[in-house]
Amino acid sequence: MGYGLGSELVINALTHNIARTTSLLADGRMRLWDFLLDVDPHVRNATIILVPLGFSLAAYLGLGSLAWVSMWALWIVSTRWFWHV
Repeated sequence: MGYGLGSELVINALTHNIARTTSLLADGRMRLWDFLLDVDPHVRNATIILVPLGFSLAAYLGLGSLAWVSMWALWIVSTRWFWHV
């Protein structure tokens, strides 16, 4: 969860800095933008796994109402979605 949310905050900060900075030349801005575009998909992929992870944690703590069969189905669908993206 920290990976997904922390990375999202970094991407937002970088996007803000790229858009507002006046100290970087165009070449430096483009290199930073290319890096940002390489990193951004990793955050989106981590978000896909947060859903089954949250339901699994709730089930482990006794807070969830999903049966184990449904939990396995959720993990399978999320994993296939992860590999598809």
